[in-house]
Amino acid sequence: MICGDFNLILRSEDKNTDNLNRRMMGKFRRLVNDLALKEVYLNGRRYTWSNEQSLPTLVHLDRVLCTSDWEDGHGECHLTCLASVVSDHSPLLLDCAPAPVLHRRFHFEDHWLRLDGFHETVAAAWGSVHEPDPFRRLMLRLQATARCLTSWSAKAVGNVKTKLAIARELIARFDKAQEDRILTPPEDWLRKQMKISYLGLASLEQTIARQRARIASLKDGDASTAFFHRQCSFRRQKNRIFRLSVNGLLLTDHNEMAEAAFRHFDALLGTAVERDHTLDLSQLIDGSDLSDLDAAFCPEEIWKAVKRLPAHKAPGPDGFNAEFLHACWSIVKQDFMDVFQQLFEMCGRGFCKLNQALLTLLPKRADALELRDYRPICLIHIVAKVFAKALSLRLAPKLDHLVSRNQNAFILGRSLHDNFMLVRQSLKLLSQLGAPGSCSSLTSRAHSTPYPGHSSSRSCANMGSVIASSSGLPSSCPRRAPGSC
Repeated sequence: MICGDFNLILRSEDKNTDNLNRRMMGKFRRLVNDLALKEVYLNGRRYTWSNEQSLPTLVHLDRVLCTSDWEDGHGECHLTCLASVVSDHSPLLLDCAPAPVLHRRFHFEDHWLRLDGFHETVAAAWGSVHEPDPFRRLMLRLQATARCLTSWSAKAVGNVKTKLAIARELIARFDKAQEDRILTPPEDWLRKQMKISYLGLASLEQTIARQRARIASLKDGDASTAFFHRQCSFRRQKNRIFRLSVNGLLLTDHNEMAEAAFRHFDALLGTAVERDHTLDLSQLIDGSDLSDLDAAFCPEEIWKAVKRLPAHKAPGPDGFNAEFLHACWSIVKQDFMDVFQQLFEMCGRGFCKLNQALLTLLPKRADALELRDYRPICLIHIVAKVFAKALSLRLAPKLDHLVSRNQNAFILGRSLHDNFMLVRQSLKLLSQLGAPGSCSSLTSRAHSTPYPGHSSSRSCANMGSVIASSSGLPSSCPRRAPGSC
């Protein structure tokens, strides 16, 4: 690891002016590449030096470079800038303390689908639970399946890294032995089997690393295992939250930050507020016949929703993803049908067990410090995800008639670029007519006004449907520590 003031820049973005020495910049970049060094990501700042003028020149001169081996051993490191105080340089602070150890929750592994005994394990675990309540039965069966799959994986797969190390050691001993003598037939057979086993374990390790790296653009064989491991380390390093400013108070304790994030988003999501004035939606929205939206769900409709779920996405609190449902639908189908029937009959009592969610925070800017600087990503339960997808597939064909032509985003058959063409043609027409006019650009920013959950219900009711009043609609329940992935 090398750190300090290099007095050179790697990229044009490292300086806030266009006065660049591209020849020296190219030489420095080639030197870093020749030495196989990698820059440690600087959190929260873009520049580390200033010429202290009224119109300052800002440059990123101070940096930390490391080798791949050092990065593998310090994947949790965090680089920040301190106040420059009396210097023109901002000192760097490299924190190599490990992240707090949290309870590791269950994650469904895609490679389990390729192993013998997977479906038998799921079927045995699923049939081990008997409960009359559909909501509770499905929750307990998912939990039992998660426990059985974890135990089965430990026996069927085990620790891949340990098995790879054992295989390497045995192959090395056989290689050394055959230099002095001819291997016996059993020894030669075992050596070949160990090589075959090593290839399989290496492929399995790469598959696991690829799933955890969540790089959808790369397929199996497009990158090495080390690349996926480093991608995971970089994502954890970039998304980890070290401090939060809440009401002017700087928090650094992990539990305090998690509690502050929970209180903040709990006050925003689904909170009804008293209003002095409201809109008469019956005068604004034309009624439509949406009675077919309230029909019972058929098995084919639910299976279509399952197939349309996006693949390789982060799971919710249950830990299961769409791949599990695709592979085991014949086993879990009836329980999902019972849950959907309960929701159709407006019997939402107990659905909270399947309507939980995790909230993870992703920074919207490099110097994110307050909660409004983070983008909340809600990871809902797999059951709520299927239910929401089924509702959206029902409503999608009718949106073109319900939503005004001025709204072009997220409507099948419309394009967001149509808005650009509309504005362009309008401005062109105003210019040709010589008519007075003005053009303004409106941007939306996160604010602290609670979102009234009852507004959507009133809108759907005025359109002619009562489906939004179901007590089983998915809601957000932020229970996850900020910055975790």
